[in-house]
Amino acid sequence: MLKSRRTVGPGRTTILTPIAVDEVTALNMESVAVLKATPDRFAKLSFSRGGDGFDDFDGAVLRSAALGPFGLLRYQGQPSGTISVVAPAGAPPVRINRVVDLVLRLGHLSEGAVEWSLRPRPAKGAASKRQAKAPRSVSAPRRAVG
Repeated sequence: MLKSRRTVGPGRTTILTPIAVDEVTALNMESVAVLKATPDRFAKLSFSRGGDGFDDFDGAVLRSAALGPFGLLRYQGQPSGTISVVAPAGAPPVRINRVVDLVLRLGHLSEGAVEWSLRPRPAKGAASKRQAKAPRSVSAPRRAVG
């Protein structure tokens, strides 16, 4: 199993530390995204057999200092060509999106690989909310006729 893995993103380095797959249940993890990918896409990670009390899976669970624990699980019976991204239940939307972004970078995948996500994915290159809102026009109040 990999001791730690450094992944370099735009302007940052993330150190990932593997943790045991049985931590999925202890950490109360839930699926936050499904990707069109297979475990072999993440060849540098070590996948182990495990189970979460519902289904058996092959998984790799990691810890990031910035994002905490997350994992990649390929459940038994899951549609072929897909893998689930898991994070602690109740994680805030921003954290979920950052975890999914990190997993996409780890697998050298594009945003198009996200088949389903628990939280809406922000559009890449979209204007910020302040820029996206057009100024409202102000009209004079109407006078009642009568």
